[in-house]
This record gives sequence, C-alpha cells and structure tokens, in this order.
Amino acid sequence: MTELHFWKTLQNIFAKRRTIPDNVGPPATTGRPSIFVDELRFRDGTALRLKKNSIVVITGPNNSGKSSVLHDIDVALSEGKPTGPVVSKVTFKTKGTISDFRAVIEDRAFTGNDAAYVMVSRFKVYRLEDLEKDFKSGFVGSKVSELFYSRLNAAARLGLVDPIGRNDWTSRPPDTPLQWLDFEFEAEDQISAAFKSAFGLSVVVNRTAGEKIMLHVCDGDLPEFDDFRDYRKWLSNLPSLESQGDGMKSFAAALLGIKIHPKSMILLDEPEAFLHAPQAYKLSEIITTGASEETQIWIATHSDDVVRGLLNNATDRNVIVRLDRRGNTTIAHVLDADEVKILWADPLLRTTDVLSALFHEIAVICEGESDVRFFRTLIDANKTSERLPDLRFYHVGGKDKIMTIVSALRALNVPVCAMCDLDVMSEKEKFLSLFKALGGDASAITADVDQITQHVRQRSTEMSGEEAARKLRAIADEMESEARVSSARRREISAVAKENSTWARLKADGYRGFGNAVIVQAFERVYVACRSIGLLINREGELEGLCRDSPQEPTSAWLADVLARNLATDPSLEDARKMLEELRISIRAVRQTAFEHLGARST
Repeated sequence: MTELHFWKTLQNIFAKRRTIPDNVGPPATTGRPSIFVDELRFRDGTALRLKKNSIVVITGPNNSGKSSVLHDIDVALSEGKPTGPVVSKVTFKTKGTISDFRAVIEDRAFTGNDAAYVMVSRFKVYRLEDLEKDFKSGFVGSKVSELFYSRLNAAARLGLVDPIGRNDWTSRPPDTPLQWLDFEFEAEDQISAAFKSAFGLSVVVNRTAGEKIMLHVCDGDLPEFDDFRDYRKWLSNLPSLESQGDGMKSFAAALLGIKIHPKSMILLDEPEAFLHAPQAYKLSEIITTGASEETQIWIATHSDDVVRGLLNNATDRNVIVRLDRRGNTTIAHVLDADEVKILWADPLLRTTDVLSALFHEIAVICEGESDVRFFRTLIDANKTSERLPDLRFYHVGGKDKIMTIVSALRALNVPVCAMCDLDVMSEKEKFLSLFKALGGDASAITADVDQITQHVRQRSTEMSGEEAARKLRAIADEMESEARVSSARRREISAVAKENSTWARLKADGYRGFGNAVIVQAFERVYVACRSIGLLINREGELEGLCRDSPQEPTSAWLADVLARNLATDPSLEDARKMLEELRISIRAVRQTAFEHLGARST
C-alpha cells in the first residue's frame, strides 16, 4: 500500500470516529445467542435462580469465597468439571437457535481453507460437526464456550493493555481483546469515551507501530490532520497507556473485556483493583449502563463504592449475595432484585457508608461519632489473645436512626450489634421494636420494661415548671448584654433542660440512678436479654459516664481528655473496659446466633 493510499484509508477511518459519540450505551444484541447461569447452588444448600440479564454482586469478608464463585462458574462451563469448595452445582441455559450459534462461532473464530473447522485461538481448533452435540449440552465443556463469556481476573487484567503482536488476520483469529480492537473501531470509540469520563483522557489505538498494537492516552479528542507526517508526529508524542498507573490500565482492561464483541456472560473479579474510590464507582456505573441488557454479569468485590455504583444504576437487575465463613464452611445469603430495590429505597442507607458492612464479619452501630472514635481506640488499646471478628463501627446520628440501619443490615445477613445510651428505653414502643429488629422476643422483656418506664415516669424529683422558668430567666437576663450566645451559655441552658428530665438525669447518673433495688433487678434482666441479641445498653448512662473525672461537657472536650490517657491501665476507665468486655460477649453471641440461623436454613 502506498503512503498516499494508506493515508486516505486512515482519513476515511478518522472521518467516522473523529468525534467520540455521546451515545456510548449498551451495544445492540438483538438476535445474538447467549449462554448464562440459570441456577447456582452453594455448598450450604442455598440456591440462586437467575435471569439472563441478572447482575450478581458477590460480597463478604476476606477469604469468604467470593473469587472462588467466579472460578467455579468458569471451570463448570469451560471444562464441564465438578465445582469447588464454595459452589456445588451450576446449571447453564442457552438462548438462540443452532444457526444463531454457528453464525457467532464463525464470526468470532476464523474459518480457514477447510470449511469443516474453525480456529477459536492459535492453539484451539474446533470441528463444526461437534456443534449439534455441543448445542444439545448447552456448550458445557465445549471448546467454543469461551466465545460467549469473559472472565476478567484482577491480576491478569493489567496485561490485557500491554502492547501485543499484530498477526496475519487472514490466516488466524485474534487471541486477545487488544488484537480485536485493531479493527473494531466502534468499540474503540466506546472504550475511549468511557475512559475519558473517568480520567479526562481519551484512548487511542496506534495502528502505525509496525508489528505491535499499542494504546496511547491523549488530552482531548483526535484532531484533524492534513498530512500523514503530522499524524505520525502527533502519535509519537503521546504517552503510552502501558506507562500509566495501574489504575488506568486496570480500568481500560475492564472496558476491553466488556466492549469487545459483547459476551452474554461476564465474570469480573475485583473491579476496584488499583482504582481510587471515584473510579471504582465510575466503572461499576459503566458496567451497568454500558453493558448489554442481555448480558449476565457476575462481580466479586470488596468495595462498597462498586456496590453503590451498581445499586444506583440497575436495581431491577441486581442480586446481592453475601458470603460468610465458619471454619471451612462458606455460607451464602441471597437478596434478590425485588428485595434489593426495596432496601435501596431507604435514603439513610444510600447516604451513609454503612454499606461497607457487607465486607466485614460484624457491624457495630453507635449513636454518635464520638462513640465510634472512643470504642475503636479502646479496642486497639486492649487487645487480647482471643481473635475478635473483623468488625467496623458506624455512627448514624442518634438512636432514632439505629433501627433503620439494623433492619437493613440484617436483611443483608450482616451480623450487627447496637450500642445505645441508657435512655434508649425512654420510648417503650421504639425500644421494643429495636429489640425485635435485632431478633429478640419482645414478650420476654415487656413486663420489666413496663416496670422500669413506669418507675421513671413516677419519680417526683423533677423540678416544677416555675423553678425551671426562673432558672432560664436568670440566664436570659445575663445574656442580654452579651454580643453573642457563647458555648458556655448553651451548656447552661442544656443543663436546665436535662435537670428537668428524669431520663436525662438517669443518663448522667447511670443505672444506679434508678434508686430502687427492684427496678435495678428488672434493668439487669433487660440488660442481659439485650446483650444476648447484640443490643448493648451503656450501664453508666452515656459515653461521658465511662470516665467521670473528665470534663462532662462538651463531649469533644471529654473525648480529647480521655483519649490522651492510657486506655489499658488508667483506673478511671475501668467502667469503659468493662463495657468493652460486654461488647465482646455480645459479639460472640450475635455471631453464634447468625451461624445457627443460617445452618438451620441451609439444611
């Protein structure tokens, strides 16, 4: 080909793709045949029934078996072998006629001189006479099954964007997505647009690098050229994608796997690998909006950013699977698309980071941020030889919001504890509802709770309205000459309000403030029942009660003073260490109950 002819050919190509299209949505797949998972059964007996376009999000703590699920699906389809320690059985289903499948096989493989064979890859030859047999078996164990699905491992993805050899495409098929990209210009446009939405840079295929195909990144779209020499000079000055960070390479590799002749099933392991949180969210958004509506997608992830991106964009297709491990046994819990949609409708769940609890063995919900900071530091300072489950503390901005989060996490089968101040019992019905939300039988404590709340209501130590008004007027008189309301004045007003509330005084005094042995005994029974289901009530009333020789107000001053102490040995923090031990007891009970429940369900 002369240089002039080559340049005119490139001009025609560039004319079609000079401006990256706005519409980079899912490719059309009408009439495309497909292979997908119809049913998957876990070793614990849990069955997962799916649609051909389901998006399955596999979550769970480390070493719970997330990646193993993708491996088991891969081996079950490509080799037809029994599955591994997590998955016991996979049933596949096909859509399309035998003619549809033959057309795709001949399109994606290479038909040589012998019409009886096609080359799937350099070392894999397929006899077309096997097509009828493979079609009847759903292509399980077939040499051509790989043409209908992709498995994208975290480590292997980085290599997908490295420069690779250009071969004689008239005699053999491409082996890798990058080789296919050598002549799939529409896919190049879509990949470049998606990449630019995450990094602000476009992706360019270098088709002038001789025997190699390589990718570059550039700031902006492909410019117009009047001369081939200008084009070559411009291209030679572009940085290669290979020289960029692992985040860019991993992101581009995932796009290659999704966009190159779209598959009917994608197995994507750790899409967040090497990515910052915004890029992880963006990639999951692209997966749901850019992959075909006919594609079944499996994602094993450790990232709540990935989960959030999926849930925000495809709730009608999403299925959440949470795996947990007890000993050598993996236990699965499934939330189908309808349940996910209801769950994600809660604005509190959407706007907090509590979704990350999916990747921990237990979640501990607290009322405020100070509680989280204190107990997290207290645990670190008081380690024991006993392994504490992988836990994370969350604060939700007040006890009224705890039940919402508890209910959401239990729906996802996340073991959960809640730590509350003593006044959690001040509103009986809300308290009993929280008790039930954590799995307790409210009838077992109702009588004691009635006795406690009635006792508090009948206490005669409240100041009269006249006395409260007098104190507030005295504060108001002093404030009239002040330019602003100081924090000290606010505390004075707050103290009057607390003094006029029996529950506020109980928070300040702790359970001893009940002042009645019978009521204290009733509280102990309620306390033990709550601890057994993961509801831990602060006996000392509130956080500040765990160290009474520190300044009680504001909480920030108390926290700063306490965290400067030795949390493992300071005598003034003995009550705090006792509460930490109570938390450990509660965590063990909740974990045990969770496994017993799942074990009973699976049998």
